[in-house]
Amino acid sequence: EVVDRACAALELWLAEGMEAAMSAYNGDVNEPVRKSVSVEEELVAAQRAHELKPDDPKPIARMASILMRLERSEEAVQRHLEAAAIYEEQGNTTRFIAHMEQAVRLKPQLIEVQSAIARAYEAVNNNKKAVDRYLRLATHHIAHGDSPAAARAVTEALRVNPQHPKALTMQAELRQS
Repeated sequence: EVVDRACAALELWLAEGMEAAMSAYNGDVNEPVRKSVSVEEELVAAQRAHELKPDDPKPIARMASILMRLERSEEAVQRHLEAAAIYEEQGNTTRFIAHMEQAVRLKPQLIEVQSAIARAYEAVNNNKKAVDRYLRLATHHIAHGDSPAAARAVTEALRVNPQHPKALTMQAELRQS
């Protein structure tokens, strides 16, 4: 019953707006308190909201959050990447970056995602964060024994900021090894 009401409220919200949904489903203070919704029921509601409005990244982001609470991190990574792709299509670079960062926080070996984050920071002229991301990528490559890839990441960092001290130090260390 709770899931059905939640789905109905979501459908009304998507069709007629938040005001209508709040008016219809806010409840009366004299009604008894309903049981709380389980995490699995929250996931079902978020999935239903996504089905109703597949181009809206918010239900996908909600699913990612719920999946993390359920300790299903692989699925959460995929949902963050899906939300990021929609935000990128919409031109919302800030949200795109945020979801990509969530994905790599959960799965650091997503090299292409790490690079995409750095490029996105460059696109919004946040050179400090772009360099930081390239250097994180270089550190990841070094830790996994891939010196050529690390050198390419350091080169990208130096392209953004040719005088960055840590990048210059890493470049020198990579040349020595």
